[in-house]
Amino acid sequence: MFYWIPRIFDKHRDARNWEYIYNTDYNIDILFMGSSLIFTSLNPYVIDPIIKYDSFNLGSSGQNIIQAYYNLVEVLKYRKIELIILDVNTIITEDVKVGYIYNNLSGMHFSENKINSFLNSINRNSISDVIDASKFSMFEEWGSIASLLIKEKFNWKNDIKSFSEILNEYGSIIDTRGFLKREKYILLDDYNKAKDKKSVSRNISLKNQKFFEDFINLCNENTIDLILLQIPVLEKRTIKEIDFYTDKYNTPYYNFSFKNDKDYYNYKYEDFSDEVHFSANGSEKFSIVFADSLNKFLNYKKYK
Repeated sequence: MFYWIPRIFDKHRDARNWEYIYNTDYNIDILFMGSSLIFTSLNPYVIDPIIKYDSFNLGSSGQNIIQAYYNLVEVLKYRKIELIILDVNTIITEDVKVGYIYNNLSGMHFSENKINSFLNSINRNSISDVIDASKFSMFEEWGSIASLLIKEKFNWKNDIKSFSEILNEYGSIIDTRGFLKREKYILLDDYNKAKDKKSVSRNISLKNQKFFEDFINLCNENTIDLILLQIPVLEKRTIKEIDFYTDKYNTPYYNFSFKNDKDYYNYKYEDFSDEVHFSANGSEKFSIVFADSLNKFLNYKKYK
């Protein structure tokens, strides 16, 4: 009986991603980064046979550009990445739930970088208040750091496995490479309502702009190609400042947004789990479409 008790709990899927990053037995050429939009949309097992490269999905729930920046700093300690696909939802996401912040970080090795990621993610102040752990006494932020340590020590195994997972150990990060399959479908009525909604224009906050530029510069410093990706979601949106950054840094932007009924032609309501996430059916369709577009880019790049 006592043998089974520890096995019913597991790390959150976001935390398990780091096991793959740290295990250099597994090659990674291309890294998908961003929020749940990307880890429920791009399946490496569908994409890699088409593009003939090895990819991994380092998306996490509610991930914003601050977390993405520090995640990349951590990755580059252990990996040489050739190309990053960044979900643009990260650059407009601001208030991230504390639980999502813990999940994203809990598998990361404890370091100054991890502290910086945590403190700047929970700090809602302006860009003038960006925190660097190397420049302050630990006593200044000890309360926040202690909460991170306590969470890490006592509550990192926070997902309860299903009965089949307990028996079969299904769903390891090796099996999924960071991708999450969503089986449920959106209701047809909700699907039609979502399609009829007006497009929403979103801004990039000043703090997110700062970390977005830091992210781009970090890619450039490490000779990493960067592609920005707007995944086709039922919630139609535009990002006001995106053209400025794509022009300034000459960054490719793959915008798959739905703009009219014609754009929906290849997708049905069963392809969506909700307004902003694909179902398993939709993710497979989109992974194939995206892989085809990515292949055109890779024809000009020879990473191997």
